[in-house]
Amino acid sequence: MPAVTRNGGVAAEEAELKALGLSYGLDKVAMDGLGQGGMAMVSRSTMAQRVSGNTRTVLTVGPSGCRTLLIADPDPAITDKVEAALVSAGWRTGPPASIGSPAVERRMFLRRDAANKPYLLNLQILKVVSGRLRLFTSVAAIPPTVQLPEGF
Repeated sequence: MPAVTRNGGVAAEEAELKALGLSYGLDKVAMDGLGQGGMAMVSRSTMAQRVSGNTRTVLTVGPSGCRTLLIADPDPAITDKVEAALVSAGWRTGPPASIGSPAVERRMFLRRDAANKPYLLNLQILKVVSGRLRLFTSVAAIPPTVQLPEGF
């Protein structure tokens, strides 16, 4: 999990994000790629991006938690590629998720931090796409009152 503090001022946030290899803020290409719906998801957040070729990864930390958004050209294998990267980074595939929409596929992942605190990562893949926003994740701590599936 990125440890962006949000309480050290803009200069401190910018330094933390740059230390993670990200550019502070979003440029017009990223904002256009997110489109109106994507921008609504990240408004009032600290935003940063990383550009690799024609792909942009956007990180937001804010009132709605931590999100990562992928702006890219279509790639039929993107879901499996992202899942493989998450699993190799220590996330465990969670129980199947139903989101109730043919336009969105959702996969859940669980992980514990060094203090054994559990986190849930929701990977949501947009199946019906009008722009370049392909998928997004949201990460949240799981409250101690929530019972996790056995083995997690």
